[in-house]
Amino acid sequence: MDTTWDFSALFALNQQLDSFVTKQNTPVVFQFFFNNANLASPGGVPSFPGLPSVTPYTFYEKAAGFFDDLGFAFTLNLTGLEIPAIAKYDHPDEYYAFPLKTGNNWTSNSSASLSFPGLASYYTSRDRTNMVDGWGTVITPWGTFQTIRVKSHLIQMDSIYFDTLGMGIPILRDITQYKWLAKGKGIPVLQITQEGAVSTAIYRDSYRQPVRPLNVNLGSDTAVFKGSTITITANANGGAPPYTYIWSNLALTPSITVTIDSTSRYSVVVIDAANNAGFGTKLVTIKFPPGIEEKSYEPLKFFPNPTDGICKLQLLKPQHPLTLQVLTAQGDIRKEIVIDPSSPQTLEINLSDLPSGLYILQLSDGQTGYRGKLILQAHKK
Repeated sequence: MDTTWDFSALFALNQQLDSFVTKQNTPVVFQFFFNNANLASPGGVPSFPGLPSVTPYTFYEKAAGFFDDLGFAFTLNLTGLEIPAIAKYDHPDEYYAFPLKTGNNWTSNSSASLSFPGLASYYTSRDRTNMVDGWGTVITPWGTFQTIRVKSHLIQMDSIYFDTLGMGIPILRDITQYKWLAKGKGIPVLQITQEGAVSTAIYRDSYRQPVRPLNVNLGSDTAVFKGSTITITANANGGAPPYTYIWSNLALTPSITVTIDSTSRYSVVVIDAANNAGFGTKLVTIKFPPGIEEKSYEPLKFFPNPTDGICKLQLLKPQHPLTLQVLTAQGDIRKEIVIDPSSPQTLEINLSDLPSGLYILQLSDGQTGYRGKLILQAHKK
């Protein structure tokens, strides 16, 4: 049926430049794998955070009866060596089946995988169902066109596993696309993609502004005292908002609040509305107050642990006066006791005047140091 679609109120948030080259203008090794291709588009490949890629291409085959996506390829630049990465679909992803007439429909199923030993691996599969569901006039900020509309329903599974992090990210996507094609215009004059609650419109237009890449910053690596609670925020900019966040602890928020019990690395993958991905990482190490680094102390024996306030220390027969310090996990001294050399080898100390929590007991005779961690519970009444 003859329909008028008015999208004249659209305005651009960002802009990308699309171009096509012949297969012969791509690296020779790519031409060998994509021998059926007769068109290639620079870029358009998935983002692989942390992998230094150059010269990415998506390969297409255009014929009288179809227009197919054959897969993609790029070059990894590792320690000065350029290594080709080829992801060719086992069956082409068929965008269009010509002639395009109202009511025509077709399907395609395709998959591809990549592996970067010691770094990451990637797998993708696509199940596409297409039909020509209308024709008429479409109005965009670029102009008014007589078009035919192709509707595509795409179920896509993407999986990225990072060897360096020991974690994988599976992403199942349910996408509906509408493409308005005008005679002699090549790529669609308008494409609307719906994925969940997010709709993205791409339309042909004059050049407006440079593309801003998606960047993610978690701030500098830091060191904190054990037991500290900190908030780490993924500062994302560029790309096409809104952003989706996937943290290494499986949180899905822009910020995470964590309690640091050991040296840990926190990572996040940020995906924008155009499915570009950015990666950020932050190392949080444990620091100790001056003079109580673990390597300079021997274990201190005491019981019970946890205690409700009364604690007994086991001492070697001291030759000199001893100093017992009770510190918080942050290194603040809460109590200091001088122990006489004549004290018994099992010495009772009273900590019931301190609030519940984790404490560090540190004992020194001026030459040898002993240290241990004590949990003080609510006092018995």
